[in-house]
Amino acid sequence: MMMTLAAVLCCAMTTTVVTSCGDDEVTYEKSYAYEVFWDYNASADFDRSEAVTIENELNTAVGHTGSVISYARNQSDDKMKRACENVMKNHRQPKSLYLVFYLCRLTADATPGAQNKTDVIATYEVGKATTSPYVRYSCQTSYDESYQTLRGMKSSLDSAVYRASYKTLFTLKNNFPNEFASFTGKAYPDDAENDQYISDVCDSIMLAHASDTLAVAMSFAAYKTNVLSKESTMLWSHTLRANIP
Repeated sequence: MMMTLAAVLCCAMTTTVVTSCGDDEVTYEKSYAYEVFWDYNASADFDRSEAVTIENELNTAVGHTGSVISYARNQSDDKMKRACENVMKNHRQPKSLYLVFYLCRLTADATPGAQNKTDVIATYEVGKATTSPYVRYSCQTSYDESYQTLRGMKSSLDSAVYRASYKTLFTLKNNFPNEFASFTGKAYPDDAENDQYISDVCDSIMLAHASDTLAVAMSFAAYKTNVLSKESTMLWSHTLRANIP
């Protein structure tokens, strides 16, 4: 027997959950409903329309439609899991890189002093990132530390050397991240070819500035971070040494 959310809230105030059919009335301490949630934060490089469509299909499959939640007196975990699995079979190759959905059991508990509960009973993941690793690339420089060191040396440096060194630091601070701008934030297959390309880009930047005036050392690093595990690995690093006698 089903009941609406409004009925659950009303009955909770009187400490019992009641379902009714005609003149018959049965009292239960707990009743259950199911709902599927799309985890926006955990998903990656997703198509929002696609994600919402799948979420809606999953909720329709578990009987959650619109703003009214219907509760039943018995749990139906296995039945709802099968319903969701059938929906996911139609979305094995989505456009989105990674989508994750949670099937939740909603428990309305009318026991005095008890609180309603939401329990995740199943997780559904789909996308290319579930079958092969994808990473994001990022970069880092020691500009702040190097600049502070340079400022501390200002009184002991020739003014022309100081200005030239500052120009080198500032140029590298901008150029290094700018070279990454076209591919940072995006996800790429974790393979040797992409790693080599990133390393070659970094090496070319260092080579272009190898002879620039620099009174302090400045370090650079490139990282790759797994889209799902968030594990980060240093892919490349280099330090331009001071070249002022």
